[in-house]
Amino acid sequence: MSLKLPYNIEILNPLPVDYYYYNGSSPYADADEVNSTIASDLRYKGLTVNVDGTEYWYSGGTANENLVKKRMPFRVEYGTKDSVDDAGTAGDLSYDDDYLYICVATGGEGDATWKKVILTTT
Repeated sequence: MSLKLPYNIEILNPLPVDYYYYNGSSPYADADEVNSTIASDLRYKGLTVNVDGTEYWYSGGTANENLVKKRMPFRVEYGTKDSVDDAGTAGDLSYDDDYLYICVATGGEGDATWKKVILTTT
């Protein structure tokens, strides 16, 4: 069965919405590869892609800078963090027995900025 479209309707992207999740059959290597592979006129807010096993999406727009790591709200992992050794995305949270760690500036290992707050027993 086929669908006939009325006059003056043009299909801009005839591919399934999840077509761009992988780059072919494997994840994209990095965000630059995503932005160079998917033309800006084919992007849409919410488009989700797989970058090296991590989900990224176009949040708030379709420009290159809108491609950000997808995060679950309020996900807190257990483990010590510091700005010298650990990568992080602004807003990431972690904790150990003594501190709550908050990433306040996105960066790779040695480039992210983590701050900590002491935990006390009440």
